[in-house]
Amino acid sequence: MAKVLDYTIERKHSDIKVLAKSLTKHDIKFEDNYDWINGELVYSGFPSLRGSSSHKDGITREGNYIRVRHLKYWDNNSINVLKRAINDANTFTDEYTFEFGGIDDYEVDIDDDRSWDASFTIYSHKNKDK
Repeated sequence: MAKVLDYTIERKHSDIKVLAKSLTKHDIKFEDNYDWINGELVYSGFPSLRGSSSHKDGITREGNYIRVRHLKYWDNNSINVLKRAINDANTFTDEYTFEFGGIDDYEVDIDDDRSWDASFTIYSHKNKDK
């Protein structure tokens, strides 16, 4: 039986707002989450979180990924800026510590009928002492 580690976070948790502020400060443009309220589209200022999972050595790690709008391909500089933004957010979070999980570049399906924006994965660790 595989072990599953859940490092996801609720999409409107206050620590996600802290992460959003740090990403914005570092010029990382994320896909904004939205809701329909009274028939109108209202953007939240929170990143749109999607579920991700990775499997290694019989362990599944569940996390979240966030799509970005400012680039198609990650380079070393943009990855370092992202890691700084995540680390900076961690100094202000109340309940979670974010871990950088990896990146994915923009991708187009082989027959050009679908595409996926560049994104990054985070793992959200609930702090025992916060």
